[in-house]
Amino acid sequence: MKIAVASEQEMITGHFGHCANFNLFDVEDGKIISSTSIPNPGHKPGFLPNFLNEKGANVIISGGMGGA
Repeated sequence: MKIAVASEQEMITGHFGHCANFNLFDVEDGKIISSTSIPNPGHKPGFLPNFLNEKGANVIISGGMGGA
């Protein structure tokens, strides 16, 4: 499994689309086996979930996502 965490450096951010970076974690057998950080390429509605999926992420963690 690959988890993408919307972040400001190492902290989870309050807004998915406007985060500074995404921390990506590869997880096997319930343990993190590797991690990397990539900059947010920019906010466009609907773009980021597909971008992260192309990077292999199948789980996203964020403090907030979209208007409610």
